Amino acid sequence: MIKWWFLIIGIIIANPLLAKCKIDTHPFGTSASKIEKSVSEWGSFEPIPNVNKEIFTSFETICPELKKSTLGRETNVFYHFIKDKLVAIELVLQTTDKLELFEWGKKQFGISEERDLAKAEQVIQVEDGNRIIQLFVGVLPDVTFQNVVLISTKHDDLFEYQYQQEDNINWDTYEMAPLEPITLGEEN
Repeated sequence: MIKWWFLIIGIIIANPLLAKCKIDTHPFGTSASKIEKSVSEWGSFEPIPNVNKEIFTSFETICPELKKSTLGRETNVFYHFIKDKLVAIELVLQTTDKLELFEWGKKQFGISEERDLAKAEQVIQVEDGNRIIQLFVGVLPDVTFQNVVLISTKHDDLFEYQYQQEDNINWDTYEMAPLEPITLGEEN
């Protein structure tokens, strides 16, 4: 009977460590304010005001089970918004030469393609329902860059809107000329 209690307690303690990290708990189309309320520590900036916004935090904030790991502490999570709608989630790790984030992404999303060691840069991209999952690794002599990105396939109209805005900016003054109205897709 006592050995069963140890087994049950062991499962309860180990369960959070075995759980998959859910970086995509918020669906694409979620507003920035909703994500700001759900993340305890974050920062933000607007590369093009009133067009796109990025909210960033550490990976360990999103995945507490990674709190004491290099992956958790040194990986940043960026939520990308266009017109206040979540369109992409990006994880970035560039301080290690181990392929921790790349391997985590493969395992997390069930991607079987292996890293081609002959390439200094490699992108693995798969479609998964309403999103594209991209794994990127770039190896330089002093540093290895790793990204895992989830990109909405349902918000092409918003990506087009952002591209139009970027093309319309005078980058010396950051002023935008007026654009023709654009019709955005349904709310999501």
